[in-house]
Amino acid sequence: MKKSPGAFRPPTAPSCRTWPPAARRERIESAKTFFAQPEHAPFGTDKEVAKVVEGIETCVSLRDRDGEGVAKALNALTAAK
Repeated sequence: MKKSPGAFRPPTAPSCRTWPPAARRERIESAKTFFAQPEHAPFGTDKEVAKVVEGIETCVSLRDRDGEGVAKALNALTAAK
């Protein structure tokens, strides 16, 4: 990520990959620090980073809230086949 801003590919709502909470926070803070540097922050970057962070946090909160129930439902569907 530090060598190329294009290498920063945070989890998005469709894939909802997760990391342990400390790792998520560390990755978000690392990205914010990286994109706050003038050489990595063309016009509008701050708004785009904020949108991505919001998406990550939404995905994580949905997974925390509903993940266990969804996993049980999917496992029940798989077991029924």
